[in-house]
Parts: sequence; C-alpha cells; structure tokens
Amino acid sequence: MKSYSKNQPPTSLQSWQGTQQPWENFREDTVTYNQVKSSLKDEQQHLCCYCEFLLQDGDNHIEHFQPRHGINGNTNLTFDYANLGCSCNGGTDRNRCCGQYKGSKYDAAKFVNPSVSNTDRLFSYTTNGAISCADGLTPAEQTQASYMIDLLNLKCPHLTHMRRNHAAALVAAIDGLIQAGAEDQIAELSPFYLAPDSNGKMYQFYSLSRQMFGQ
Repeated sequence: MKSYSKNQPPTSLQSWQGTQQPWENFREDTVTYNQVKSSLKDEQQHLCCYCEFLLQDGDNHIEHFQPRHGINGNTNLTFDYANLGCSCNGGTDRNRCCGQYKGSKYDAAKFVNPSVSNTDRLFSYTTNGAISCADGLTPAEQTQASYMIDLLNLKCPHLTHMRRNHAAALVAAIDGLIQAGAEDQIAELSPFYLAPDSNGKMYQFYSLSRQMFGQ
C-alpha cells in the first residue's frame, strides 16, 4: 500500500456533503461522480489505493474506507472526501481482492488509511510475489499489517502472480544492464518504476519496485 496525500475535493462534491441522500443517487450525477473519481485517481497517481495495481478504465470504483453500511459503517461519511479512495474491482472468486473483497468489514483500531498513514513501511515483498508484515514493526503495527493483508486478500493468487511477473521483469532488466557492463545505468532505470510519467501515472506495484531498487 503506497502512502499518498489527499487533494482538495472537487467543489461539486460540496452540494452532496451533509445530506443523507443515497450513494446510488450520487452515482447518477455522472459529472460530479466522475470529477471525484478523477481527483482520487490523480492523487493516487492512478494506482489502486490498496494493491497498487494500475487502475484500468471501467474496472475500478470509488471506495469508502469506513463503509457506509454494516455494524461499523457510518452513513455520515458517505460524501466525506477524506473517507474516499479509488480501488480496483479486484477480480472474482478466490482472486477477489481490495475494496470489493473488503465490503462492509471494518475495524477502526486495525484499519490503515493509506492517505493519512505511512503505510509503505508496514509491508514487505519478495520477488516470488509474496507480501507479508515488514520486519521491525511494533506489535500494534504488526497487527494492523496482518489485518490489512487479510481484509483486502492481498495474498490472493492473481495478485501474487502479477507481483511475481513484475519482479521477474525488473530483475531481467537489471541483469541485462549488468551483463552489458552498464551497471551505472541501473540508477537511470529507477525513475521508470519509481516516478510518475508525464500524465501523472505511476508504474504499478511501486512498493515492490522500491524495495528491489533499495536492495
């Protein structure tokens, strides 16, 4: 989970804030809905707020960090911009992950909001696609990291496979430079994976890439 900072919400959202209108009505206001989603994508550099997969057109949704419904839901936060993110739709069946997998489950003591917390340091990745709690965490942080991995199903086969392929491609690129005697160019390769492009889009699985370049 890549940490990021919130933008100012679109002014068009203000007319919905403080109301008790259903979310379905907001979705029908396509102009405002799309403005909000576009703002969320921009601040997340077009990565899913949870798994860091590059958001695809038609395969993402506006996510409520604290859900609207359920035993721990809060309808008062339905239009609170600070409570909104953009999540991928997360596949199907055993590969369901992220916001669609999370649903209405929420524990405020364990949930980590990537827009207000330094979530980057909580997780560790391996080149075989695995994700786990990072070393050196406090017991409370370890509880949070484990909770988020399970809550979002970040160990699902599909995500693991994609992370493994991503790592393999990066290893091949670095090995190619080493074999060509161009080790000095490895640093020049890193911005492709660790900096947004001219459209503000970050390459997917940023945290895995950053960990690999750090090593």
